[in-house]
Amino acid sequence: MKKLPLIISFLLAATAGVVGCDSDDNDTVVPAIQPEDAEPTDSTGLVIIGNECIDTVNHVVYTIDAKTNTAVVKAGRRIDGVHIDTLRPGCPDVQGEITLLDHFEANGNTITVTGIGDYSLCGLENLTAVHIPQTITSIGAFAFAACSSMEYVTVPEGITAINDYAFYGCTSLKRVSLPESLTTIAQGAFHKCEQMEGITLPENLEVIGSIAFCMSGLKTLTIPASVKEIGENALFTESLHTIYSYIKDPFEVQAFNKQSEFFDNATLYVPKGCKKKYQNTMDWCLFKNIVEME
Repeated sequence: MKKLPLIISFLLAATAGVVGCDSDDNDTVVPAIQPEDAEPTDSTGLVIIGNECIDTVNHVVYTIDAKTNTAVVKAGRRIDGVHIDTLRPGCPDVQGEITLLDHFEANGNTITVTGIGDYSLCGLENLTAVHIPQTITSIGAFAFAACSSMEYVTVPEGITAINDYAFYGCTSLKRVSLPESLTTIAQGAFHKCEQMEGITLPENLEVIGSIAFCMSGLKTLTIPASVKEIGENALFTESLHTIYSYIKDPFEVQAFNKQSEFFDNATLYVPKGCKKKYQNTMDWCLFKNIVEME
């Protein structure tokens, strides 16, 4: 885990001079303007080249699967240790808010956009917001990592998992709206999102991955009764002072800041009649202030 900031710094350094997005795996740059030999499919500036749709307005590239007539926001760089391959991530030209397409026309077919690929929009420092359409069913690992200016995001209904480090290092992110369909928030999903002060997790959530909400600014958190797993250091923060847990049968966790001052100052609210269960279960038992809710 200590390598992550280094990895992201490599990624950002590698993307600093990019003005477009690759059309293949050979690091060939596709200009963020309309090529002379291609015609936009409509007035929004969409250009189809091979199995890719280039949105020259939002600077987003979609990879088309002709067999299923679906597309995903193009996968960016894959990272193995400190090695970075030749695939480009999202174009750093992106400014302000962007809206991802839910569908487009290509080769006489309607293509539905169903996913956001791994690393696809990471490192876009000037992206402030992204509008994700209802057709999206998956958000890949590191999809928005290090989008340091993004302030809010709404995850649409239908998505069941936010994958590893999807919003890692979004240091300006203040507000996240999560769908009731969400069951998994994976490892590091909101790690280092320092501006998020409070979050209510959806009622069907089952898994909170390790260091998922490891951040400095989080103050309040509501954990639904459906949660079955909370990973190591998932809620590691000094600022967290109010936790509402609706879990009726608490299980052992190693999720919180281990400093005694944290457990002395934070208040844990639990379901009525469950206080003794929490007092007999690690790490919950370390809270000095456990209050039963009415």
